[in-house]
Amino acid sequence: MRYLHQQLLESLEQHLIKERTRIARELHDSLAARIFQGMMFRLKPSAASASPRQRGLAHHLDVAIQRGLAAINEGRQTVSELRASGLWAET
Repeated sequence: MRYLHQQLLESLEQHLIKERTRIARELHDSLAARIFQGMMFRLKPSAASASPRQRGLAHHLDVAIQRGLAAINEGRQTVSELRASGLWAET
């Protein structure tokens, strides 16, 4: 009975890991790829076209761009670590 119980727990744990990685993949793909990258494409031209009188605005846009790029890289790193640890379940 204990053996069956242990097998059931291990099976459940494997299922939860697969579901967790599936959700992580969806979040990474949809959030980082679509929102952050779309934001970067829109902010870069705005920062580049700011006039000398708008240096403060350009600076704030540059900071936002850098933070967005950092978030993208962090998301990629997290997914890479999931893959390296063997928890990335391909479905």
